[in-house]
Amino acid sequence: MKRNSIFYLLAIVMVTVFSAGLFSCDSDNEESNTDGSKRLARLVKEYIDTDGVGKNRGNVSFSYDSEGRVVSFVNNIQDNNYSDFIESRYQYGDDFIFNEEIEDVNTGYTQWLSIERHKYSIENGLIVSDSTIRNDESDMRVLTYTYDDEDRLVAITTKSYGRSGYTTEFVWEDGNLRKMNDGDYSFTYDYTTLPWKKGIATTFGFVLDAFLWDAGYFGKRSKNLPYGYRYRGNYNFDSGYYSYEYGFSNGLVSEIIEKHETNDGSIYKFVSTLMWE
Repeated sequence: MKRNSIFYLLAIVMVTVFSAGLFSCDSDNEESNTDGSKRLARLVKEYIDTDGVGKNRGNVSFSYDSEGRVVSFVNNIQDNNYSDFIESRYQYGDDFIFNEEIEDVNTGYTQWLSIERHKYSIENGLIVSDSTIRNDESDMRVLTYTYDDEDRLVAITTKSYGRSGYTTEFVWEDGNLRKMNDGDYSFTYDYTTLPWKKGIATTFGFVLDAFLWDAGYFGKRSKNLPYGYRYRGNYNFDSGYYSYEYGFSNGLVSEIIEKHETNDGSIYKFVSTLMWE
């Protein structure tokens, strides 16, 4: 489950959503109508420690083609001696999408480079398979995507080189994705009354590329913005809950406050600021 290296940033995540005031799940806000001419240009994410001090957890810039499709993003995380630089590029064809992501990590003690390449195959506007190579051909995966009659994603079958396959299942209710289970973990989602908006490139824990999900290549998105999601290990005691609050400016999501509560009672707070052009 790479992916969204950067969007572990948001939930992760991200959204590519994120002054009027902040509101939570029960708030209806007239400013929630997104201006479709605007594109997310930059996203900054900070971890807020117990003393209220922010620490950098992401600084992402985005580039688009003439059709408004993301063609690259660069994420640069700097924290004392730790650095994490990510560059991801997209190439679009009639029946395919290529994506290459390069990540260079330096912990201050060790350094490593990771390269991951995806070739997505498209039929009738939907991604039906993804051939992935990570670092070298010994780490290969093929993912097959299944949709229902309403073009909602209902299953992903993953087969890895030299390993047994598994299936991730999705359950939809009232226009929203409510449950996901990949065999190791189960996820349940809660939603606000706010409509999902184009440009929200966040998967909130979904095992998908956030940009391609937002663009509709994985079928229909959820009807509403998530309020939060709970994850639970199927074979271990790992569990927790992510919750979200949103801030708006000029009808665009300009801020997301994310809280992660773990099963030992620890609470981690992140603030993401979105800049649109």
